[in-house]
Amino acid sequence: MGIGLRVFPGVRISASSRGIRAGVGPRAARVHAGSGGVGFSTGAGPLTLWTGAGGRRRGGTRTALAAHQRVVRQAERAQQVGEVADANNQALALMRLHEEPFPPPERPIARVEDVARAEVVGRHEWEALTGVSILKRAERKAARERARLAADEEIAERLRQSEVERAAQQREIDAAWQRLVAGDPETVLGALEAAFEDNEFPAAALDATKDHVYLLVTLPPPYGLVPERTLGETATGNLTIKKRTKTERNSIYMMILISAMAATAKEAFAVSPSTQRTTVLGVQKDDDREEIAPLCLVELTSYDIANLDATQDLGRLFDSLEAVVNLRGQAKEAKPLSPDAAPGLSEVLHLVTVGLGYRLQGAPASRSPAPHAKQGSEPKTNRPRGGPMVTNVREVPIVGEDAFFVACEIERHAARTKAQTSTDDTVRFEETMVLTHVLQWQIDSMGELIEPLKAEASIERQSQARDWVLGWTAAAEPELQEWADFQNAMAEHIGRDRAEQIAKELVEPRLQALKDRAQAAVAEHVEHLRAEVGIAATEPETKACPDCAEEVKAAARKCRFCGYRFDAEPEAA
Repeated sequence: MGIGLRVFPGVRISASSRGIRAGVGPRAARVHAGSGGVGFSTGAGPLTLWTGAGGRRRGGTRTALAAHQRVVRQAERAQQVGEVADANNQALALMRLHEEPFPPPERPIARVEDVARAEVVGRHEWEALTGVSILKRAERKAARERARLAADEEIAERLRQSEVERAAQQREIDAAWQRLVAGDPETVLGALEAAFEDNEFPAAALDATKDHVYLLVTLPPPYGLVPERTLGETATGNLTIKKRTKTERNSIYMMILISAMAATAKEAFAVSPSTQRTTVLGVQKDDDREEIAPLCLVELTSYDIANLDATQDLGRLFDSLEAVVNLRGQAKEAKPLSPDAAPGLSEVLHLVTVGLGYRLQGAPASRSPAPHAKQGSEPKTNRPRGGPMVTNVREVPIVGEDAFFVACEIERHAARTKAQTSTDDTVRFEETMVLTHVLQWQIDSMGELIEPLKAEASIERQSQARDWVLGWTAAAEPELQEWADFQNAMAEHIGRDRAEQIAKELVEPRLQALKDRAQAAVAEHVEHLRAEVGIAATEPETKACPDCAEEVKAAARKCRFCGYRFDAEPEAA
């Protein structure tokens, strides 16, 4: 029930339990406003019709809001499913890198630079017609003819010069191609470096011989590659998003790593025709740190790669080749390899740490310092990072025949890798001391070869060895000084008493054992040479005195040290 008042002609106000409303206009077309919204009415006699301006019903806002929220949730779910699907497709593509085809190398062809004829002719005509009136048609025609002839001469000269340059460039290309086909290490490394520039993951060629290259493949940590979630189905068949287990994530990461390693080896075989074997090291490296964690080492041949077709074959191939990995725990998480985890790994790590300047993760934790050691993780003098290292010394003329030098080189190589990577003070000092002594021995032995080699410089083999010896010695002497400085700093760092103890108990026995091995190798080499030329083994040139143990000549009848007579009859009991 309500009341209504006429305020002005055509204006009425009504009040009821639902609120106050106002009506404007005649009864035949009246507009209403107030509580309940805006509406229109029309009437004649006892009949009146009314309608709302928006047609709104009670409860409509709540229903529309629920529908909108439901649509938003469905869109968000679809977006999440799409993101998870995209991330997993990307991971799957990374697990199939080794399936990418690499065309075999072809001899490059130098191209002749094209000459823009229209530009040359237009320039000559502009120069010829400058200053000639457009009314002088005959002169302009003759000028154009002269411009055409001059343009033809310039184009012919430029083409001739381009051909000369192309021929010279082709000769250089052919020479480089022949070096690549022949397996020249420097040429192979340069070609691989250029080929690896656009790889999915950073790769580097560390070293090369005629048919063997050493490669490095670097991956970021797993959290940047392996998605934590994947798509699945519920028991009722509905699509769902579930979290991967740690074991699944570790397995996918290793598959991505070995796929990248196989793809890099495959590309190396395609780029270098002479390469038949590759040693590939896969490492993990965070972009924010200059440290690497070696995770996998494998040797792949061109035959292995040629017979690798599908993703499922990749894991079996690496298992059959006994790839070196360090999987720990039930989740099979890849942990860093130690330098002595496999034969040849320390040499590859040496190429990485010295050649690229990286540091190794996963080195043994530093043990408690000795009682007299000074506290601190590093001495003031940094560990040297570079220096000469011969991985194929046996291929060097004359020097490779020096069994003593070869034995020392192997020992020095191992000692330097441990000294550069270990965090244990005792190990660092021991390996540094061994390295300095062995390097000094090598420098001394090289010095003995220089003068004889200079005298034989006319012979190509001796000349090559002479140049190698001089270059090696020039690089070795600064390295010896650097390591000697580091050894002195380490002695101060751990204490002189502890340093002397390490030298006596650990270093001296190792050096003596190395001498014994080297001397045995030299003796074996000498006997081998004697057998080749048909010289029978000779009696030793010295003998030991049974009384004072000093060495005297084999023909001596009396010891010059203690007077013992070798020809004296034994006394009767």
